[in-house]
Amino acid sequence: MSRAFTKEIDVLPELEEPLPLRPRDPSPITAEGHAALVSAWDAHVVAETTATRPARMLKLVIDTVVVVAADPVGDDVSFGCAVVVEHEDGREKRYTLVGPDEADPASGAVAVGAPLGRALLGGSVGDDVVLEKPAGEEVLRIIAVERPT
Repeated sequence: MSRAFTKEIDVLPELEEPLPLRPRDPSPITAEGHAALVSAWDAHVVAETTATRPARMLKLVIDTVVVVAADPVGDDVSFGCAVVVEHEDGREKRYTLVGPDEADPASGAVAVGAPLGRALLGGSVGDDVVLEKPAGEEVLRIIAVERPT
């Protein structure tokens, strides 16, 4: 049968472009991030688009993450916490430490493995932490640590 008479959805998954490799160990994700991924997957199921590359990639991510709950007590910065910092220029900014699959730096969601996430992790209110940047170091002061409810 000519390729002209097949629908894109009829292409066998093994003939489609392979998906990128994921880390061997599961990646951490917040409960909110996991819920957002599952909701997006459900939309693909309803739209019957689960065979598309974006949907297959989404499913691969869902299958290779593990929900990590934020520590409900403590004073130090940990996964899932929101942190308010003061930059050297006096600006205050709020960041939330999340897993790599839900990171969105523009909205303040920073992956724990990113340079900023690594700098903040384990810090406490009043601590000065050093952020390694390509242009040099920046010292940030932790103003507040907010735990998810």
